[in-house]
Amino acid sequence: MSINSSTRPATSARRQGFRAYVTNDRGQATAEYALLILAAASIALLVIAWATSTGRIGQLFDAVIDSVIGNI
Repeated sequence: MSINSSTRPATSARRQGFRAYVTNDRGQATAEYALLILAAASIALLVIAWATSTGRIGQLFDAVIDSVIGNI
């Protein structure tokens, strides 16, 4: 089965168009990093809010200070 030479330019043009579409992603990594940072900050804020409401942060801080003072 042979390839018709008349289909080659169309295929080539289609590939060039696809390459232009795929390679035209300037700034995409920056946007992904920004979204990742926002997601991580949101999760961190939720954990901090939970820990603060349960009093765990104060208990942890007191335990660390007592341990440090006990070793002096």
